[in-house]
Amino acid sequence: MTQEKTAAQQYDERQDKILALIDQITGDLAIHSRNFDKDGRRDWAYIGDLAHIEEMLEQVAEFTNNKE
Repeated sequence: MTQEKTAAQQYDERQDKILALIDQITGDLAIHSRNFDKDGRRDWAYIGDLAHIEEMLEQVAEFTNNKE
């Protein structure tokens, strides 16, 4: 039988996953920036990508700050 995880264990696991996602997003944004540079910094689709990401992150920030 497997033992159920404690709240503390689950909290730590979730927090680690979130931090890993933040690292992934940071790396993906660096790649996005390089691609924008390669395309001559003129393609407005890249700006739309960032606007969408910004909106989603604002929702996360509002949630974590209890501003919903």
